[in-house]
Amino acid sequence: MRSSDIHFWRSRQGAGIDFAESLGAGKEIFAYECKWKEKITTPLSFKIAYPHARFECITTENIVTHFHG
Repeated sequence: MRSSDIHFWRSRQGAGIDFAESLGAGKEIFAYECKWKEKITTPLSFKIAYPHARFECITTENIVTHFHG
């Protein structure tokens, strides 16, 4: 199991990420948005602030494959 810090992120304009996982003092960032059905893309303001971050929208359609490979 990897050690990480968990955060949420929200811009001043209201765009948000449900949770962001930071590894290696922020060298790796994994951002997750959880939606019931529809998939969304990374908020532009998050992409600009964290261009190296990986983003995934987790839905009821992909949650099993996300956590069980």
